[in-house]
Amino acid sequence: MPGAGEETAPHRPYFEVLVVSPARPAAWSELAQELRKLRRPQDKFVYEPVFVGSFEDAVLATILNGSFEAVMIYEGIPFASSHHNPVLREFLTSHLAASGIARIQGSTAWRLHRD
Repeated sequence: MPGAGEETAPHRPYFEVLVVSPARPAAWSELAQELRKLRRPQDKFVYEPVFVGSFEDAVLATILNGSFEAVMIYEGIPFASSHHNPVLREFLTSHLAASGIARIQGSTAWRLHRD
């Protein structure tokens, strides 16, 4: 969803940038506004930041959203999602396992393994 003034240039490609941030979700709107201020009329594209707060949320976001063209990851993000959703948890676990990635029991680490 392009910001104000973007309607005048509908020919510019639009994409989304995944921002994985340890900032409080209440601050994400303000951070998005700051990123929008960096836009220039001569830019050949329009991007919109989409915020998540953990590694697990970032993985799910990239699986479920095909509009991402870039990812920004801040230091200090937590591993686990703060959202309790058994359906998404099962989806994440099975998707990572099918990709050859498994969580090490009792750890916040992930192990890549080969067949």
